[in-house]
Order: sequence, then structure tokens, then C-alpha cells
Amino acid sequence: MATNKQVAAAFARGLTETAGHFRSTGDEVYSYGQKIAQRRPDGVVEVLSSACSPSQTTSGHMSLTYYAALALRVTVRVDEFTPAAGSEPEPEPPSFAPGPRESLDVDPAIWSV
Repeated sequence: MATNKQVAAAFARGLTETAGHFRSTGDEVYSYGQKIAQRRPDGVVEVLSSACSPSQTTSGHMSLTYYAALALRVTVRVDEFTPAAGSEPEPEPPSFAPGPRESLDVDPAIWSV
């Protein structure tokens, strides 16, 4: 079975992977059925801010996904996704107060699987 870190790394590379309730389709990432990241057609990765997270576990999945994609320099953190052309907008996620953040240096080598 894959680890959460391997799911995040697979998504960053556009691959599918699953670890329990955390899964990558290659273009989207889900935590407990909630979409937490997507790859836009222009290649930019959007990852929901962990302020949108309903749980500590999902917040951890968001962070792993964000830093894995950040290592490839194609990521942004968003409060909501950019709707795909011709699609219905995503429902708004629940609002949660953000916690303190620390700046982390990302070494792309740690994300190799």
C-alpha cells in the first residue's frame, strides 16, 4: 500500500495512486471524497488552502500535496478552484479559521518515489 507522501508525489507527476482515503487521479486529488487539488489545462496546480479543511487529516493531505507540487514549481494555493470551461462551479467549502503558518524550504529530492 502506498503512503500519503507517495500519493502526493504521484499527483505532482500526473500519476494515479491511493493510500486509504487519500487518492490521486493524476489530475485531481481527493481526501475523504473532498477534492483538495486539481491540475488546470495550462499545467498549473491549484491546492485548496488548509483553511478550507474540515479536519486535521485533510489539512495534512493538503500540505503534502502543496509541497509535492511546489517542488515542481507549478503550484498555487487557492481558496476555491478555477472552474473548468463549460462546467458548473464547485460548491463552496466550509469556512475555517486559518492557523499559523511557517515558511518551509522545499527540497525536490525528498519527493522522489
